[in-house]
Amino acid sequence: PEMTDTIRFVRFFDRFFDCLNVSSLSEGRQTRKTDLYPYRSPNDKRFTWLEKDFLGYLAEWKASVDSRTGISDGDKARMCLSRETLEGLHITVRSFVAMGRYLLGVRGVKFLLSEKFTQDPVESFFGQQRQKGGGSENPTVQQFTYNTSSLRVQRSTAPIKTSNVRASKHHQDTDVVDDTPLPKRPRHSKK
Repeated sequence: PEMTDTIRFVRFFDRFFDCLNVSSLSEGRQTRKTDLYPYRSPNDKRFTWLEKDFLGYLAEWKASVDSRTGISDGDKARMCLSRETLEGLHITVRSFVAMGRYLLGVRGVKFLLSEKFTQDPVESFFGQQRQKGGGSENPTVQQFTYNTSSLRVQRSTAPIKTSNVRASKHHQDTDVVDDTPLPKRPRHSKK
């Protein structure tokens, strides 16, 4: 009985992550997880599950915690996801569902891969900005622009690690870097 809430939590969030991480046309079939199949219709059952069941579960959880008596507000806060996390999940679900239904209603759109809506590139960019800024929490416009230019130069000169073509068997490790010193040239004395 004590584990049922934990099991329910894991199942809801596992399904939530599957719904938002559809990455290929074949992953659902390969993993035998129906939530990993591509979205193909604005009436996909997963949209309804996300809006009604998943968000309903979060609301029910919060209401259950809020209704407890004899517990401090601090303890109640530790029994549920933070207000910011709950709000972020609501925004994520509602915007994804609206965008997914809209796109699948557009003529010519045959499927939708939800993983493509990730904000990882944005988070990565701002993470690199923070790294470039060192200890500066609030960079100026000039610092931000300089850092952006610096990041562009780094990316344009960085070796390509992945591509849409396979390397030949003979040249797979062409970007290996080691610390072996180069041989020194013999000195020629001036006479």
